[in-house]
Amino acid sequence: MAYRPDIKVNVSLTSFPARISIVPQVIRSIINQSVKPDRILLWLSRDQFPMEEADLPAELTTLKENGLEIMWCDDIRPHKKYFYTMQKYPHDITITVDDDVVYKENVIETLLKSYERFPFAVSCLRAHQITFSGDGNLNGYRLWKRGVQTVHYPNHALLAVGVGGVLYPPDCFGETAFNKDFIVANCVNADDLWLKVNEIVHNVPVVLAAASEDVKNIKGSQNEALYKSNDFSDANDVQFAAILDHFEKSATGRSITDILRISAGAIENSDNMGDEGTRELLRLAQNDIAEIKNSFSYKAGRFITFIPRCADTFIKCVQNNGFGYTVKLILKKIGI
Repeated sequence: MAYRPDIKVNVSLTSFPARISIVPQVIRSIINQSVKPDRILLWLSRDQFPMEEADLPAELTTLKENGLEIMWCDDIRPHKKYFYTMQKYPHDITITVDDDVVYKENVIETLLKSYERFPFAVSCLRAHQITFSGDGNLNGYRLWKRGVQTVHYPNHALLAVGVGGVLYPPDCFGETAFNKDFIVANCVNADDLWLKVNEIVHNVPVVLAAASEDVKNIKGSQNEALYKSNDFSDANDVQFAAILDHFEKSATGRSITDILRISAGAIENSDNMGDEGTRELLRLAQNDIAEIKNSFSYKAGRFITFIPRCADTFIKCVQNNGFGYTVKLILKKIGI
């Protein structure tokens, strides 16, 4: 592979009691990849497994001999699969996978090849296209285009779906992505949607690394599945609206919804506009985000909250990683 050898690749996932017996199948499919990751991190909640490893099947714990790292954390449901790894290893590539799929042996290789071409983008193997109605209003989640096949250039209107495997570039998010209080209160079951909006905030588009394929879930894994509540009760729409409101009410210039609308238009009109036209619309959306970040109100807000944000980040890093690691990270950041 041609990506920088000093950048490590971490595969990160989470699970819960109802699926813990099938997780070894998932882990083995990652261990047997054509390109091996540097780490495989399984994040589990202490609340759900109070005896920690004593509550886990031996078939799972024995995989520690093959490089699996079992990590313990607070329960923030599906957000666990990225939330802690990205903060613990911010300068590494994070690849998230789900706990109910046996992955083909070339998943990591395919995602890394996409990263070589588009190091500024999130690469995924399954994506939905966010769509708008004829009068320009955001459609509900159930009307988005599922499992798109043909969009292979970066675009903000693509939603990376975790089940296929998703690659996040190093340092792609700021502290906005790790607002645990907001996540728990407003979108605890919508990690894909939360990350989608944070991608736009940090000007990180999504690209489909290869044509989406039907995913075969492990037998018995869907007895308890988020899509049953999110899709069928419109919970995704409620959570997405809360996320958009959280970010858009403090933004200036073009809103995140407008950026999504422009990007969706680029996909819909790609046949007529050609590659250069769609790239121009993407650049327009990216410029809008840059204008927001360069605005006086944005900079003033960042300045006012600088010390509280630093203190909060320091405390959380110490809680999650220990004092020694936190000091080393600070020294690395300031070049000492």
